[in-house]
Amino acid sequence: MKYLNRDQSIIDADDASDAEVPTAQFEAKVRDLQERIFSLPPGHHPMDKARLQLDLGPLLLGLERNEDAWDVGREAFDVYVENESWEGAVIACEIMFSADQPDSLPALGQGVWLGVTFPDVDPELTVAMLDHIIDETPEDSDGAALAAATGSYIVDMRTEGKKREDLEFFTNQRLAEVARRH
Repeated sequence: MKYLNRDQSIIDADDASDAEVPTAQFEAKVRDLQERIFSLPPGHHPMDKARLQLDLGPLLLGLERNEDAWDVGREAFDVYVENESWEGAVIACEIMFSADQPDSLPALGQGVWLGVTFPDVDPELTVAMLDHIIDETPEDSDGAALAAATGSYIVDMRTEGKKREDLEFFTNQRLAEVARRH
């Protein structure tokens, strides 16, 4: 699953020392993406830059450059909304939320709203955004239950086949966790 795999650094790790973030590799990728952004031709379509920014944001987060990641995500968000490209806008909201800045929670809310409202947004991305609400909501609050139920509904309405099976398993687990803690 693309959006629900939260921590890629721990895959195949034998112990904590194997799970370290490859900082030099991230920095090299950041420099490459920044060069590609700066070398865009004059008069380029704003979406060209925004696509590169969606690649840049997670790398900046990995380097703990959260304020820079927020700025990149916010700029990309505006372009995606202007072009009515809702999935890109939701990914930009994911970057802004993950940046842990003062307006991160409103960015999460906007991303959830877009993901639930527009059926062309990848259902897994919508579920990942709803999953943040589950994680951020106090245990005795109904918000987590609402987010978990909404995730199950989105999966039921918008997926099929293997993806549906995988997402149903995930959302059912989250629904059960919320029920237990509630």
